[in-house]
Amino acid sequence: MWPNIGKQLGHPTSSLAGWLVSRFLRVGNRVLEEKAVRLCGIQPGDTVLEVGHGPGLGLQAAASLLTQPSGSLIGMASELLTDLVASGKVTLHHCDVAAMPLADDTVDKVFHCNCYYFWPDLSKGTAEIHRMASELLTDLVASGKVTLHHCDVAAMPLADDTVDKVFHCNCYYFWPDLSKGTAEIHRVMKPGGLMVTTLRLRSVAILASKGVMPGKNWRPEAYMEALRGSGFVDVRMEDVQHSKITFQAIYATAQK
Repeated sequence: MWPNIGKQLGHPTSSLAGWLVSRFLRVGNRVLEEKAVRLCGIQPGDTVLEVGHGPGLGLQAAASLLTQPSGSLIGMASELLTDLVASGKVTLHHCDVAAMPLADDTVDKVFHCNCYYFWPDLSKGTAEIHRMASELLTDLVASGKVTLHHCDVAAMPLADDTVDKVFHCNCYYFWPDLSKGTAEIHRVMKPGGLMVTTLRLRSVAILASKGVMPGKNWRPEAYMEALRGSGFVDVRMEDVQHSKITFQAIYATAQK
């Protein structure tokens, strides 16, 4: 059971387990996401990147700070289907089942698993299975303020030296190669750019003891070593208090 939860934490699927993990991430990560955004010191005209944006809570918080026209936000999510999406074989939509962006009479077959009982309105879901609604970030994406990418953290479609601030939450332990991931983030960051990572180390350690976390990548020491090896400086971890919650923030500055 525990290893399966680990897989869902890294890549939530449309299964019941994936839905439950997504709900957990939405509730449990909210404080960590919003605090990561604040700790970055985002300025109104910055270009900001979130790695592993999950349900979009951090993106939503960061977007509210980018009030100048030059301010922009990029969300990067690693996907199991990256190659198939790139080939055009697979198209992914994040939407309401009652409002899908598909034309009438275009689909031959439909399948779903452990799904219909979570539709907000069962009658709308069945009646409008071929229509789609906007979700949390639709307006921001449509306006051009937010850009979303489904890609490997080690191969992001971003130019060198373009990002001012980077944040991520409960993310790095699922990267296949910490060194490649941190090197790629360093590549896209501007000189002097700041990255903030948030996690609850106690909770992560408990999950690791159950075999949920892959390998040893979950250890902050491994991540911080990869950061330093990729050219980041002033790498440090600090305890942060929010209400009754204590969590950790890892800071790193891109030196070039």
